[in-house]
Amino acid sequence: MNKLILTLAVATFLAAISAQAGYSTGLIVSYAGSAGAMSSTVQDASVLTFDGMHSANSGHQSNLNWSGVGTIDSVYVRTANQYGGANNTDYAVQSSSSGLGDTPKTTLTLNHSSSYFGLWWSAGDAKNVLDFYSGGTGGKLVAQFVTADLGSLPATYRGNPNTGSNRGADGNEYFSFLNFFGNGVSWDTVVFSNLGSSGFESDNWTSRVAAWGSGPHDSGPLPGVPVIEINGTTVSTISSVPEPGNFTSTLMIGFIGSLSAGVMALRRSKNQIKA
Repeated sequence: MNKLILTLAVATFLAAISAQAGYSTGLIVSYAGSAGAMSSTVQDASVLTFDGMHSANSGHQSNLNWSGVGTIDSVYVRTANQYGGANNTDYAVQSSSSGLGDTPKTTLTLNHSSSYFGLWWSAGDAKNVLDFYSGGTGGKLVAQFVTADLGSLPATYRGNPNTGSNRGADGNEYFSFLNFFGNGVSWDTVVFSNLGSSGFESDNWTSRVAAWGSGPHDSGPLPGVPVIEINGTTVSTISSVPEPGNFTSTLMIGFIGSLSAGVMALRRSKNQIKA
């Protein structure tokens, strides 16, 4: 009888793990809960602002070092205008158009495998692309994010939120901080590109090695509004995301509860035999 009860408890525990598997590993994308937010709320992260970089090399930057984070092979930096520049400062752009810097692709190579990345996405259209790799560009494609997969954000996210003359400009395109959380996955390379001749404008790149829930200042659910989860090139719409870090405790509670129920059943069985 004891062996049977233990077997049942273990089976229940494994079933809980199977249920947990419903939350598949992948890249979870969220947008900032505040329409005017231009920076990440994730703490213990490193931020690259591109401030003051346009004047050097006429905006073209090669082999750029992001201190403590990694290196950037090539990127074009523009001065703030209606299309971008958080807090009216310089910003990065990828485009095949000569008018937008003629830098169609940028590769960020990280020093360490990481599980969080964020950026302020400006003048957002449906053609911007981020590829997350593990093992370099020749390794595994962890996730391919195309901004078209976000669908429609609330109308309040349209138009440049900066102060001054750029405020409200480019009113048909989105401006929002985007978060990319590794849920059981990590990456060491991020490639920025754009489909067609439009521009992929961004600023305030933010990177962190630790996954959400494992940092000393992490609390609560994933920051922002989670909208999609990506596995490779497979995109799934999500309505809610479980709080990271609670999976193990939830499963253990379920296991202990199952074991307790088994012990109670054993006691009842013994009492019935004695009677």
